[in-house]
Amino acid sequence: MIADPTAPSRAEQIRREFARAWGEIGAAWGVAPSTATVQGYFLAHGGPLTEPEIRGALGLSHRAAALALAECAEWGLIERAAVARRTGRRGPAATAYVSVGDNWEWFHRVAKARKERETDPVIPIIARCAGPADVITCIRFAREHDIVVAVRAGGHSVAGKSVCDGGLMIDLSAMKGIRVDPARRTVRAETGLKLGEFDRETQALGL
Repeated sequence: MIADPTAPSRAEQIRREFARAWGEIGAAWGVAPSTATVQGYFLAHGGPLTEPEIRGALGLSHRAAALALAECAEWGLIERAAVARRTGRRGPAATAYVSVGDNWEWFHRVAKARKERETDPVIPIIARCAGPADVITCIRFAREHDIVVAVRAGGHSVAGKSVCDGGLMIDLSAMKGIRVDPARRTVRAETGLKLGEFDRETQALGL
């Protein structure tokens, strides 16, 4: 059997799989999938890359690859290489990019860029509620002043649904009341109760 000379090597397949997985993780955190995928490919590759090479490896359009490269450069994750890189037999050499710093530096810069873009602009009013009366007061206040509301319960929203830009965060994390009825096998729990706390109370009564 003759091997296909155009088929990617096993190492290249792993790089592409890592990049796609990184893209899925990035999308869950609010980063554009194409940008996160390009970030992941640079991480796994470790050498200089051109826009045509990225397009070919990741199956991106010219526009998507160019935007992703611009985003990575803006975040300080990549920079132009000192020497252009020729990737084909014809045509001029293309601009090459290299990653900046080691992997830990990458993670630091991604976290810093996300904080500056997503966390710093979000300065909501935080109302920590101790009971239903506090929640009612918060909702009335938001309606009267036409304020956007976000609700924080256990604080596990990876997508950031617990916060809003310049609005009111109703924090229910302190509301952990729970009432278990073993006879009826029912439970009434407040919103701030976490799963482990819920299990501890219900399992003690055989539920």
